[in-house]
Amino acid sequence: APVVFKRELESLEAVEGDRAVLTCETSSAEGRVTWRKGSLLLTDGHKYSLERQGSTCVLVVSMLRAEDSGQYTCDTGDSQTTATLTVKECVRVTRELCDITVTTGQDAVFEVELSHPGVTDGEWWLADNQLQNNDLNEMTSQGRVHRLALKMVSRTERARRVAQGRRGPPARRQVRDEAGRVRPPSSSSGIWRAEDGGYYTCDAGEQLTTASLAVQVKEAYIVSGLTSTDVFVGEWATFSCQLSGRAAGAVQWWLDGTQLDHSPLTEMGLGPGAYVHTLTLKNLAPDDSGTVTFSAGSLVSTAKLLVKDPIVEVVCAMEDQWVAEGQPARFICQYSRPVEAQWKKDGRPVLPGGCRVLVEQDWNVARLCISSVSTEDRGSYSCEAEGTRVVASLHVEAKPIDIVQGLEDLDTIDGGEALFECALSRPESKDCRWLLNGTPVKESPNAEIVSFESGRRHLLLLKELHMADSCTVTFQAGTASSSAQLNVKSWQLDVVKGLEDKVAAVGEKVEFCVELTEPVPAAEVAWYANGVELKADSSWAMRADGRAYRLVLRQAPLMSPQEITFAARDAISMAKLAIIRPEVLSKTQTSVALSWFTPLHDGGSPILGYRLEMRVADSALWLPCHAEPLCNTEFVGGQPDPGRWLQVPSGRHQPSGHRGARSAAADGAARGPVAVTQPLACADLCSGKTARVDCQLSAEGVSVTWLRGSRELEGGLSTSSAARAGSTRC
Repeated sequence: APVVFKRELESLEAVEGDRAVLTCETSSAEGRVTWRKGSLLLTDGHKYSLERQGSTCVLVVSMLRAEDSGQYTCDTGDSQTTATLTVKECVRVTRELCDITVTTGQDAVFEVELSHPGVTDGEWWLADNQLQNNDLNEMTSQGRVHRLALKMVSRTERARRVAQGRRGPPARRQVRDEAGRVRPPSSSSGIWRAEDGGYYTCDAGEQLTTASLAVQVKEAYIVSGLTSTDVFVGEWATFSCQLSGRAAGAVQWWLDGTQLDHSPLTEMGLGPGAYVHTLTLKNLAPDDSGTVTFSAGSLVSTAKLLVKDPIVEVVCAMEDQWVAEGQPARFICQYSRPVEAQWKKDGRPVLPGGCRVLVEQDWNVARLCISSVSTEDRGSYSCEAEGTRVVASLHVEAKPIDIVQGLEDLDTIDGGEALFECALSRPESKDCRWLLNGTPVKESPNAEIVSFESGRRHLLLLKELHMADSCTVTFQAGTASSSAQLNVKSWQLDVVKGLEDKVAAVGEKVEFCVELTEPVPAAEVAWYANGVELKADSSWAMRADGRAYRLVLRQAPLMSPQEITFAARDAISMAKLAIIRPEVLSKTQTSVALSWFTPLHDGGSPILGYRLEMRVADSALWLPCHAEPLCNTEFVGGQPDPGRWLQVPSGRHQPSGHRGARSAAADGAARGPVAVTQPLACADLCSGKTARVDCQLSAEGVSVTWLRGSRELEGGLSTSSAARAGSTRC
């Protein structure tokens, strides 16, 4: 017959970690049954135990876990029965309570975190007493976090919490180990003992967590300290100090380091109000002035007692001070009793200014301190109190003044302005002045004097300047001074000394010079030859020397006459340059015919003739080619020694009175001293006639100077020259 179920499986709920037993009964004890979880066939083992007791079939599921939940089926082959097993997870403590230490009057908050949100059956215990949720014990939860807040913890309030509803100790609570096995709480943990009233426990249903709360008694503190008191001789003085609670130590009173005891003149006790301690001193004398101190354990409060005497005397008067600028100065005045002193400077009250000027009053000593004095602090200082007046002087020695930025030379134009500036190392506005060529400057419409930065920077502005105003500008501050040159230039640049015409022989050095009214930059200067601008090269050189500008032809080549032009702005100067050289017209073995050009410049006198010299090629001696000056620009002559080559020097033909490029100094050095062998002789002069004056020397080629009266003749560089009527000497 078919095997059917007389009693089917019933659904079951179990707790994680426990075991579940599912049973059913068949119509016959014979036959075989199978167990399945869903579609999984179950077999007998550690996890599952399959038992049969007659017609009763039993399935035991051990060590339940959440994944064991599901539908379980028992099948006889002819019929089957199914039931649902639901495994509830254990609530675990994931973050345990922590020990807390608070001071009386503070709140204490315990927090615990569980493995599941929404747990509502948690309980809080203080030792073996369950706590109730009220205004002193606030129990809240948010998600998985449960919180117990103990408000205004005190020993009295904690006793009230203990008395709130008593229940037996949570012996039914189970504590599980890491493997999930239930174990009893250890007696050594102390959480179950009644005397451990400071241990708080959170019961999450399956697990417990405990922490301690230590409540410290808050020490008393000073609510209102002592207050300084002023009394007159013979009066009483009362001091009081209020504490927040009972003092931890003995209360003591002191006066200037001496402990006070009860006496007819001293009373100590408790005043009206909670924890107010008082001290009364009677029939006070001036020497009772001092510092009153109250102490109770670590609590200390002090105040001043001032016993006033109608008569005030100056015990130690202040003295005059000599202080260098920038250094501190201090005035001290001591009185016979404490007073309120007033400080004055030159009769005006001294006002404290930040950290620089401090006015201090220490009992019967008055102080005036100036951290860094300046020259403005000089004066007479007085300390006045109770009809007394003490006076002392402050002398400030000024710091030396250094010039950190001196004057600089300035150039300006006629009618322009010039601004001079000088910077000092420290402010100075009194001991300073401006000078022009040593004369002090006074302010006027054309001279402005200003200073900035409290006298650190000084400026002088000069207006409407003219060339005559060029001078030396000087600024003096104390012993320091700085000077600069003021150069006033004209609007128009003029030539002071123009170029001069030059005649040179081939190979000679030629130099042109021009002088201007003022220096100009080299970029504004130009030289021209026949209208073509000259540049510095191997032949030409240009240089500047102040207001003088020079053009140098290093070695004159044979070239046509040149017109040399100097140009700088609107200043122009011109001169002529002529390069002359004898031209050989013809020559034979015994003679040579020469010709040359008339010089462009005659030196200021008419040309009377020319002289020609020659020298043997292998000799340095120059010999005259003729005895008398040549009157024209041609010459035909023979060699004195046939068969030897002669060299005719370039430029050796010259007008009388000129020596060309030969160095007179060199000639003189070679010959030694020169003597006059035939003095000057002058015949009678006739108006309109030509006069000739001769002078013979001991050597030839000597450089001489011709004078007419005291004026040098422009042609006086040769051994012969020309002169008109008058007195002439060599």
